[in-house]
Amino acid sequence: MKKIISVILAIAMVLTLSLSVSAYTINTDDAQIGAGEIFGTAAVYFDDATVVNGDTVTVDLMVEDNNEGFTELKITVAADDGISVSAVENGDLGTASYADGVITVTADEAIDADGCVAKIVFAASAEGVKNVVLTATGKNAGDTIGVLGSECLITVEAAVSEGIPGDIDENGAVNTTDLALLKLALAGGGTDTLPNADFDSDGVVNTTDLAKLKLFLAGA
Repeated sequence: MKKIISVILAIAMVLTLSLSVSAYTINTDDAQIGAGEIFGTAAVYFDDATVVNGDTVTVDLMVEDNNEGFTELKITVAADDGISVSAVENGDLGTASYADGVITVTADEAIDADGCVAKIVFAASAEGVKNVVLTATGKNAGDTIGVLGSECLITVEAAVSEGIPGDIDENGAVNTTDLALLKLALAGGGTDTLPNADFDSDGVVNTTDLAKLKLFLAGA
């Protein structure tokens, strides 16, 4: 009876491990070191990236230690608020598609090489460090293979706003107040830190900028 119980427990442990391996995630550093060496199976990941808020960034989705080979990979992408997948393009291995938060990479014949399986275009809509969790499953001609996911980071930086030429007081409008401030700055020689004072964008703040600002305000 004890032997039967031991066998049942052993089978249950094997089933648990086989079911959980595809949902397990590692960090990017482990994936780059070699998931096969550390965990004995392949992994998908992308290098940590940086993007300006309101812009997009494209990352290479990599598979490493792909010793078993695959004919299909499914990678679920779960990202923090403020970063989202806007498009998925083919990588160097297989054919990639994207629907309902899942990237699918397929190949007619098993691919056992390491490399880029897809290019993911992320769109940024909020500042901060965003966590992106990749959960992967794989198949080779119908047989399930072990593929680890990973946790990757995308840093969304603040967009640098471009000032309005001539808007010295940075209130969003160019008017006679700005003209007066520029006159005072030129008279006192304190133009080095004056915002938006280089009206003609030649790299120098001088009386030419003052004259052009006067003409602008006069409607010339």
